[in-house]
Amino acid sequence: MVKVLAIGHPQTGIRWEHIAPYVGEQARSVWERYEGDQVREFYLRADHRPGVVLVLECDEVTEAERLVAGLPISEADLLNFEVIPLRPYMGLRELFRDPT
Repeated sequence: MVKVLAIGHPQTGIRWEHIAPYVGEQARSVWERYEGDQVREFYLRADHRPGVVLVLECDEVTEAERLVAGLPISEADLLNFEVIPLRPYMGLRELFRDPT
């Protein structure tokens, strides 16, 4: 399994009025994927910039790319998703290794 951060950015020129008709369908789609253990977390941005953030867990990054491409707002060509695979930071082990 790979954990993936997916950041959705509105296409150039897209405003809330364009997105609003898709919100219900989008929410239902994200919830179904949450219930299916693919979407682990979902957020709106707190910095007042438009966009969404999803934390996904998939077998492969390509599965995450397909998942976000299949969301209603993506299919309507309103959002682009930046898909970033994540891995645990293992450097703490080195920092706290007993030198003796």
